[in-house]
Amino acid sequence: MTHTNEIASASTGTGSRFTFCLGLAVIVGVVVLVLLGFFAAPEDDEQRDAVRMIFVHVPSALLTYAAFSVTAFGSLMWLWKRSIWWDITAHAAAEIGVIFCALTLFTGSVWGRPTWNTYWDWGDVRLVTTLILFLIMIGYLSIRAS
Repeated sequence: MTHTNEIASASTGTGSRFTFCLGLAVIVGVVVLVLLGFFAAPEDDEQRDAVRMIFVHVPSALLTYAAFSVTAFGSLMWLWKRSIWWDITAHAAAEIGVIFCALTLFTGSVWGRPTWNTYWDWGDVRLVTTLILFLIMIGYLSIRAS
């Protein structure tokens, strides 16, 4: 079986009932946590309502870095073992990471405006590094798609 056929046959599956239920539970959990963060969390003395954005921003950033770490590890394992499973894992993690990295950059800008009085600060290494990571992963997905 060639590499292309392996990818085509591996991507036609829809997963098991367990993965569907797990995905549904994660979506419900995220919605509940966002609602609790925005409506049940108290206002901060210094940041006022802007502090509630942290309940979305920080988990998004952590998930971004975790997904990109899985992408890097999966890519290294694919180079070493040439297993299609590692290739699919790296690709899936990159897609998830790009979505949450975009969310991290967006929520960071929205939170930064009332907190730092600016949407973006090119002098902040964390912001620029996250943007560069986002662009690298967009490039990774673009190369995979071509």
